Parts: sequence; C-alpha cells; structure tokens
Amino acid sequence: FRTSFYDVLEQLKTAKSEAYKECLAKVKNYIKTHCNPYGKPDFDYDTSIKILNFIDTLAKEMVGEEE
Repeated sequence: FRTSFYDVLEQLKTAKSEAYKECLAKVKNYIKTHCNPYGKPDFDYDTSIKILNFIDTLAKEMVGEEE
C-alpha cells in the first residue's frame, strides 16, 4: 500500500495545525497563570482578556477552523 503525495501533504497540514494549537494553548495558559487575582499579577484582567481573545482569533486564522 502506497501513500500518495496528497495524503502526505494532508498529514503535514494536520501536524502543522496541531502544533499551532498546542503552542497557542501554552501561551494562553501562561497568561491565565500570570493574571492571578490572589497575588501580584503580571497582567491586569482586562489586558489578559484582550490578549486571550486575540490568540483565539489568531488560532482560527492560522488553522482555518472554528474552535
């Protein structure tokens, strides 16, 4: 059984999408962790929400699908 060129391209596209999602999820987790309302936050709440919304929009543009 041989894998076609187009199957390989589709696999690469899927791997790339998953890598984007994983990277952006790590960035979002970092922001959520550092916007700690119980300690001294690195980010204020409003800024954090704007950044998280931007990341969600960016992910949709890069991956091309709805979350």
